Amino acid sequence: LRDPAMIGHHFFTATLAYMGLHPYLHVKCIFFFGFAELSNVFLAFRDFFKYIPSLKTNFPALYNLSSLSFGVSFIALRLIMWPYISYDFWKDSITLLQSGKAHSNLVVVTFLVANIFLTGLQIMWGKMIFKIIIGKKKKPKAQ
Repeated sequence: LRDPAMIGHHFFTATLAYMGLHPYLHVKCIFFFGFAELSNVFLAFRDFFKYIPSLKTNFPALYNLSSLSFGVSFIALRLIMWPYISYDFWKDSITLLQSGKAHSNLVVVTFLVANIFLTGLQIMWGKMIFKIIIGKKKKPKAQ
């Protein structure tokens, strides 16, 4: 809980949740505040098994299914869709700032800075997932 990445993650998400009340980003918030979070449903199931070892032992297929579902959904939502939607978000935000029609430039800039940080986290966490996937596929060396 004291990991700098998690502290930053919670700081930015709380700030964005508050600033999301301003008239800005109401279409893209459906993805960033909602749809992208679907991978966490599978993560919660995976963690449920992980933190109750007897369930993991008694129901290994369900544990593996929750792990696979989390990995696939994270890759699809956070590593493929996130950058694509972020690009569109940046184009729209820069256009809004240049037009001078933003309700609050501070809100727009805060969302842009947060997007940089949160995108970095997606990449960092994605690397961790790929390391786990690659680690499971490695065969032990014959001695």
